[in-house]
Amino acid sequence: MHDEQKDDPAVLEQMKWEKRDLPVEGLGKAIKYFAVFMIASFGISYLFIRLINPDMVQRPETPKMFSPMPAAGTPLVQTSETQRQDLIDLKHKENEAMKSYEWLNEEQGVASIPVERAQELLLEEGFEIRANARSSEDSEE
Repeated sequence: MHDEQKDDPAVLEQMKWEKRDLPVEGLGKAIKYFAVFMIASFGISYLFIRLINPDMVQRPETPKMFSPMPAAGTPLVQTSETQRQDLIDLKHKENEAMKSYEWLNEEQGVASIPVERAQELLLEEGFEIRANARSSEDSEE
């Protein structure tokens, strides 16, 4: 079935195959006409858009390398470089607050004391036991 030679002109004629190639002389002209048509179409479309809405075709501003700082009160975007230092600063402030004495309201006698000292004072003074508090024996049962 497929053992016959495909280049044999008698076989090709019997199969009703074309013996010649497609004409390519007009292909170059067709490509040139198509290119001219497309350029003309884009040009006419551009002019039409300019007539309807002249502001629509303006070029966007080029992005600046560094954007200006936002207005006061606007939150800043945190980058990975600043995030680490901000966390270090926060931990440092928290540790200082937990280890230092400070008046919160001197007129009312309200002060901030270190956590360790507050724990010592509570242990010295003792705790009030509420009337409805559960004892450790109640929780074991």
